[in-house]
Amino acid sequence: YSEVLGKDIGNVIASNVKDPKQASDMLRFMQRQMYSAKVFWNFKNQILNRLQPEVIGWGEIGPKYVAKGRFSATSSEAANRNWALNKDKVLSPDIRMSLVDGEAGRPSQGLLRWLDNVTEVVSTPLRKAYGAGEEVNRAALFRGGFDQLMDSFRSGGLEGLAKPLESLNVSQRRMVLRTFHETLAKGGAEKAIEAAATQYGLVRTLRTNFIMAL
Repeated sequence: YSEVLGKDIGNVIASNVKDPKQASDMLRFMQRQMYSAKVFWNFKNQILNRLQPEVIGWGEIGPKYVAKGRFSATSSEAANRNWALNKDKVLSPDIRMSLVDGEAGRPSQGLLRWLDNVTEVVSTPLRKAYGAGEEVNRAALFRGGFDQLMDSFRSGGLEGLAKPLESLNVSQRRMVLRTFHETLAKGGAEKAIEAAATQYGLVRTLRTNFIMAL
């Protein structure tokens, strides 16, 4: 959103503001405000973000496992342990966040800097709330997906994996199964299914987040 409009606004600014530094500050300010308004100041967007596991996740892993993954207390010990080990893989900073977080994306001085400071009073707590919601959402999908695959394996063995994997695309299924077979060759069935469940949880988390971002 801000990137597309930013190009048009950038052209307008460049053609009317001759000072390159001032033009850069104006573009930064506009991009930050547009992104903040679209993502953080939008009450509907904040609510939808909190409901991401229910809105999208139910279609990925079902309501039973979304509910199970929502809280660490209702998730398995293995799901919690592997989330702690792998969460950085799905919590890497969004490139668009550079527009709203940190000095690099802020106007350097003058009136625009002052206006940016004023809007940050509102944006900072809203941004933190949104980010906290994102971590909760991704943890819920990972833990729920992890336990779904583990339960399927325990109830049906290798054949039991077919049901949760069938809604993934071909490359995603291969990724999970390759992880299983490669780990099986090195360390036994229990480690193999845990590694596959970890990969499956990451895939489900990223799929849900991608759909929500559309």
